[in-house]
Amino acid sequence: VGACFRARDLVVKAGEELIYRASMDPGGSIEGVVLGPSSGEPIPGVFVWRPLDRGYGQDSKDWDPKNSYEASRICKTTDKGYYYIPDLPPGEHTIVYYAPDFGWMERKITVVDGRKLQLNPIRLTKN
Repeated sequence: VGACFRARDLVVKAGEELIYRASMDPGGSIEGVVLGPSSGEPIPGVFVWRPLDRGYGQDSKDWDPKNSYEASRICKTTDKGYYYIPDLPPGEHTIVYYAPDFGWMERKITVVDGRKLQLNPIRLTKN
């Protein structure tokens, strides 16, 4: 399985009290395969991520997830083109795919809490 990362920064000033509540809900997950445009061969090393929501540190109406290097979940496809992103909150998400030789692609998905969503293969085309 490709590596996936999740992080949140907490900043507490001296003398302040912090109460942090973490949800133990399983969240949903997605998995799939990235394929080449004509041969249908798996593409290894494709970056797959869910960009941060526009309201999370993004105050521009022109914010474009493809131009943001901030992500709440990110992974890279395996040698067989496989990716897996766990712990996505329920609801609609934009998933971005990027490979230097092929360019960008976006897909809108809907995650259901506690379920794994098996996505149809993605076929990247050269830009």
